[in-house]
Order: sequence, then structure tokens, then C-alpha cells
Amino acid sequence: METQVAYGAGQSSHRSSGWKKTGIIFIILFLLAGCAAGGLGFLYIRAESNVRSKNDEIAKRDSTVKDLQAQVAKLETAAKTPQDGVDGEYFTIKAWNIKFKIPAGLADIQYSIQDDVAYIIAMPSDTSIKYVDGVEKNVKQYALGTIQRSEKSVIEKLPGSNVDGKKMGQYYYYTGWSFSALATGAGITGIYGEGETAMQVESKVFNLINQTMLPTIELIDPTK
Repeated sequence: METQVAYGAGQSSHRSSGWKKTGIIFIILFLLAGCAAGGLGFLYIRAESNVRSKNDEIAKRDSTVKDLQAQVAKLETAAKTPQDGVDGEYFTIKAWNIKFKIPAGLADIQYSIQDDVAYIIAMPSDTSIKYVDGVEKNVKQYALGTIQRSEKSVIEKLPGSNVDGKKMGQYYYYTGWSFSALATGAGITGIYGEGETAMQVESKVFNLINQTMLPTIELIDPTK
């Protein structure tokens, strides 16, 4: 009986040792499998990150190309579109697609549009007289000429007095003197200051704007 008991104990110990070895092998295999999976996962994430980075670079390049194309198109359009101010022998108002022939004696023509009325100022080209301070910041107050744009063919300038507009394209245009050569003015805004000389210069510029320049209104040719 003792021999059997001893034999059984030895066999049990042998089996226990075998299970331990098998367990260790399984643990090692599990760890190896985990490492392999982790390595593959890392490689996948890294590859995906690289692909995403490449896609981002391509997207940035495409965006840069589109921006450059837009800038080129803008420059080409600007080159074909008359700019505000002096364009050769004409003064242009780009926003309204109109221009006026500049008469001799006028320089530094500027304008400001408010409520469909363009207020115009200018300097004489043959004197050294200057604007008073604040003129260029408040063109409306010192305007020596105006031109109004409207969709109406007739407007009432004074109570009971209707004025016909000058049709240009889809709009009708009006000036303070209805394009009349009888427009006159003398020292009415003080744009060049006070005193007799300043008033005489203002009267001269007023007449050049209203009598000579504004009646030459025409549309800007988009093909030129």
C-alpha cells in the first residue's frame, strides 16, 4: 500500500510539472502573439498616418494651385477692367461702368458714391492751390459736381420740375445741372479755402466739371 501511495504521489507531481510547462508555453505563445499583433497594429497605424500625411500634402498643393489660379484670373480681369481714376484721357467710375473725358485744366479727380449719387471733386492743373484739410475725407460736403444713377427715366429735381435722364445701358443718369452748359458756381463749398483767389479757382473747376466733363459721359467698353 505504501508503494502504491508513493507511486501515486510521484505521478501527480510529474503531471503538475507538465501542466506548468504547458501553461508557460501557452503564456509565451500568447505574449508572442500579442507582440506580433501590436507590431502589426503599429505598422498599420504608421502606414495609415503616412497615407493621411501624403493626402494632406496633396490637398495643400491643390489648394495652393487653386489660389494661384484665382490670383492669375484676378490679375487678368484687372488688366482688362478700367480702374477708378484716370485711365488715359478719361476719368472712370468703375462701380458704374462709366467714364468721362477729362478736360484740360482738371487734375486729381476723385469721387465718393452715396445713395446712388457720385459726388465729385477735382484740383486745377494750372495752379498750386490745395484742398483745405478734411476735403478728401468728406467729398460729399465739398463736391463741385454730382452725377446720379437711377432706373427711372424722369425724376423730380425740384417741386413741379421734372428732368429727363440720359440713358446709358440699363440706367438713366442725371447731374446737378442736367448736363447743361449753363452750369455756373462760385465759392460755394470753400474746397480750396476762403478769399477771392480761392473762390475764382473753385468757380473755374466747378464749370469745368459740370459744363465740360460730365456731359461727355459714356459707358466703358468691356472689350478694351
